[in-house]
Amino acid sequence: MRRSFKFLLRATSKQAAALAQCVEEHRQLYNAALEHRRTAYARAGVSVRYADQSAELKHIRGDDPGGQGRWSFSSQQATLRRLDKAFRVFFDRVKAGRTPGYPRFKGRGWFDSVEWPKDGDGCRWDSQPEHPAATYVRLQGVGHVRVHQHRPVKGRVKTIVVKREGNRWYVVLSCDEVPAEPLPATGAVAGIDMGVAWLVTTSGGEHLANPGHLAATAERLATAQRDLARKKRGSKRRRKAVARVAALHGKVRRQRLDGAHKTALALIRNYDVIVHEDLRITNMTRSASGTIEAPGRNVAQKSGLNRSILDAGWGVFLTILAHKAESAGRELIAVNPAGTSRTCARCGHCAKENRVTQAEFICTACGHAAHADVNAAVNVLRAGLALRRAAQAAWREAAPFRERRSHEHVLAARPPPRPRQNPGHAAPGPHVHRRGGPLRRLRGHGLRQRRLPHRRPRLPHQAAAHLAGPLTARPGPWRVAPVRGRWGGSVPCARPKIGGMQLAPGVHVAITDRDGGVSAPPYGTRNLGGMVGDDPAAVRANREGVAAELGVRAIVFMRQVHSADVAYVSEPFGDDPPMLDGVFTTEPRLALASLGADCPAVLVADPVTRMIGAAHSGRPGTEAGIATALVEAMAAKGAEPGRMAALIGPGACGRCYEVPADLRDQVAAKVPATWSTTSWETPALDLRAGIESQLRAAGVPDVRHDARCTIESQELYSHRREHPGGRFAGLIWLDA
Repeated sequence: MRRSFKFLLRATSKQAAALAQCVEEHRQLYNAALEHRRTAYARAGVSVRYADQSAELKHIRGDDPGGQGRWSFSSQQATLRRLDKAFRVFFDRVKAGRTPGYPRFKGRGWFDSVEWPKDGDGCRWDSQPEHPAATYVRLQGVGHVRVHQHRPVKGRVKTIVVKREGNRWYVVLSCDEVPAEPLPATGAVAGIDMGVAWLVTTSGGEHLANPGHLAATAERLATAQRDLARKKRGSKRRRKAVARVAALHGKVRRQRLDGAHKTALALIRNYDVIVHEDLRITNMTRSASGTIEAPGRNVAQKSGLNRSILDAGWGVFLTILAHKAESAGRELIAVNPAGTSRTCARCGHCAKENRVTQAEFICTACGHAAHADVNAAVNVLRAGLALRRAAQAAWREAAPFRERRSHEHVLAARPPPRPRQNPGHAAPGPHVHRRGGPLRRLRGHGLRQRRLPHRRPRLPHQAAAHLAGPLTARPGPWRVAPVRGRWGGSVPCARPKIGGMQLAPGVHVAITDRDGGVSAPPYGTRNLGGMVGDDPAAVRANREGVAAELGVRAIVFMRQVHSADVAYVSEPFGDDPPMLDGVFTTEPRLALASLGADCPAVLVADPVTRMIGAAHSGRPGTEAGIATALVEAMAAKGAEPGRMAALIGPGACGRCYEVPADLRDQVAAKVPATWSTTSWETPALDLRAGIESQLRAAGVPDVRHDARCTIESQELYSHRREHPGGRFAGLIWLDA
């Protein structure tokens, strides 16, 4: 990674004067080079380039040995490149039709830094390594300057920049090959909402304070600025007053930067994935004054809001957060903020009236009440995780293309085989291969026979436009994604092991796959479904093997018929189970199973009453409300929905579960959250989003997902992808 390290210079008075002279000479060089370009084009129509001016440096330095000739040749070249970059971006703006902004001459106070592009060329970091207690940097024309090095420098120093801020001098080291410092995984995800009353509000309800450093220093700043206004321009006293105002602003800036570092570090340590709003701060802080013809409204209020936003330092905070996330191996996702503060996190209803006050949110559709910033942070999290899933799907869709490119890269790297030369025939040319050519090698890799898909895969940025748009673009709420669990992190989306994972204290869940059993094709090898055509002896052996591997005394299997019927169980049903789609129990080490091939399993637990339940929620079952029926049946036996945690297992995702438009409308009329479209823009159903909306409406606060799609995941059975086929199971059990 490339990182910068900034240190305060402890320059002596003579060294400070030399640094000031160095900056001044480079400012004059910049202005002279700009004048050279302007005059050459105005009088002769000639465009002067960097190479032309760099070639003149030798003569300029020779004519002024006590001035320009005193400083590093490389630093002066860097100044000329700085001017050349200003012209390049000027022409880019002209071509793009934006306000051009012609490069300006730099006055005093507008040119405060000098760059040395290479360590060792006119400068040297740690120039006195033998010194026992101090670090020095050597600068040509200045000497060895002491550095207040408050932290170690990592990586390899590439460039050195000396910068003036008020009366202080700093050295900035740009280092390459800085090693990353990954933090241990926490399993937690969070959405954050930026604000003024609170700097950051997380989806978990945590508020991080906005210190308001500018407001705290406003009185002292006002006094210093009034004192400055009374001073005569050009006087020595005015220069001192300017320095006092600059010192106050510098202190506020450093305080804001320090607070942003500490807040960002706290978030990075606590969360693996952080989702934030992609804010356009420049647009948000534009003046509302308007024009003479069209004067603005509420100008004073908007001015105060702009000042508060800029004092909060959102841009600085998000920049620091991105840098720390990269170093720590965390994932940072930016989403479109449109509508996040006005949309209900429970039902998805979007209306301006939902936001009662700055801090209060009450949904006019379902009555959901929450802190407005927390509600917005939850919406941000869901949008970010939906965007993340879309990017992962695009990566999977592009796998054949990556495979093809990888093979082409391997073929390009291999030397061509030597051609066979038959007696009496001329040798073939260097690019002719009679045997063993590229097509033959591709055939050996299996790419010759397989036709790659012609449909271009949806790329991540296209998926972002589809999923992170305004909330009103689709009826119903967003497709809900994993949120942080109350009982210890979200369920990982990676392939779970059969050994299971903890859903809540004393409650374990597991999702089986198709490997590790004894069934013969096409059911191979761990089919747990008893009515799909597989050998009953093989199914029985697979079920016994799963029970032994999980360490439970028995597993309860249902005869699933897509109903809303639920029953309490204390023992397995035997060979002739009743027609049910939901069971619950309080018996320890008795596992409950929900079989599926594209239908998600719903696993629910109340760890306080030690009651668990499992349901099979296919399309008809979701429409009938089997998940709601399971929660209500458990509540009737003493469980509390507000304490429950739920896992929605793998199923056909909303990008792949294609259905007729009238069927989608029929299901969405009862469960609006199921409304979806496939990745190829045809009607679809998102059952897992609908199930989550039902669970949350029933009062379950902690809903998690195994986000794998059965149609896309080859390790799972899928009725739509392969028929006939087997069934995997979602299992839940209590420990002893």
